[in-house]
Amino acid sequence: MKRVLILGAAGRDFHNFNVVFRANPHYQVVAFTATQIPVAIRAVAEVIANRAASGKFPDSPLGVVLQVKQFSGVLRGLALGSTGHRDFWLDAVLAKWYPEHVARCLYEWRRLARTPTPAVAPGALYYYSPVGMLPPHRVPTWAVALTVVPVTGLPEDYFRFFR
Repeated sequence: MKRVLILGAAGRDFHNFNVVFRANPHYQVVAFTATQIPVAIRAVAEVIANRAASGKFPDSPLGVVLQVKQFSGVLRGLALGSTGHRDFWLDAVLAKWYPEHVARCLYEWRRLARTPTPAVAPGALYYYSPVGMLPPHRVPTWAVALTVVPVTGLPEDYFRFFR
């Protein structure tokens, strides 16, 4: 069994944990860190703000972050067979990382709301992590018809943003 340290940034760490490591008997995740890439955090905060203002999603930041199947820990509604193990939602609610993840998303949204600066992901409503996909670098079907929003300073394999 390999022991793994997950370096976290903007929720991708939790997504990778849920999708790749949680049910994998070949790995033992021994710790998470709070490493962050500022432009990634900022871009995710912009997605939260853009969604809340769009009329297509819940109209509050908390509603956006807690919307079913939209953020890493909020995978309510996935059939247990599709995840290959226990219910993600139950795991998330019972785990310490989930409240911290939601709090971090909302903290960054509040910071963005208080200090308006030029957007790094203008108009972005969607994003995903290519390396967090199964198999890695798979493009989700929902992303094919959307317009890519480039984010300067953020590697394309880290997150991809769309409108």
